[in-house]
Amino acid sequence: MLVTLLLALSALAAQDSTAPGIVARLSRLADPVAYVDVEAGHEKILFHWDKNAGLREGDGLRQGVAGMSELFFPDDQSSVRCFGETALYLLESTPEKHVLRCDSVARMVVEAKGILLRLELPGGTVLEATNSWFRVQLDSLGRRYVIRNAGGVVTDDVIRSL
Repeated sequence: MLVTLLLALSALAAQDSTAPGIVARLSRLADPVAYVDVEAGHEKILFHWDKNAGLREGDGLRQGVAGMSELFFPDDQSSVRCFGETALYLLESTPEKHVLRCDSVARMVVEAKGILLRLELPGGTVLEATNSWFRVQLDSLGRRYVIRNAGGVVTDDVIRSL
């Protein structure tokens, strides 16, 4: 009975990872993290026994102060790790670019690979990167974002304000 249940659950997980329209994989690393399904209009809390969700365009994540999560794009293996209070949405994902709108960010580490990764931060700051990784962190007073580039080539057009 237990073996049958485990096989059924693994089959459901395999179907979810190959479902049409899924462009990114959200993984909960520490509570609380929620998957936001914009089309259905609800949130699904991710627990340790069900810690992954596939994101389509428009979907997003919300997490609390102690939350940690990773958003992974399998097409080019880019990733965004979020730490602390975060709310973000996947606006667009094409073979040329991934666009994320961040409504709130405490701290994140972004590893951009071959496809352009665009982050729209609160306040109008836009980050675009390929083949690089960087950190975005709210300063200790919660007034502005500190952006630290840790790899790749930095050009003046990586960071723009609208």
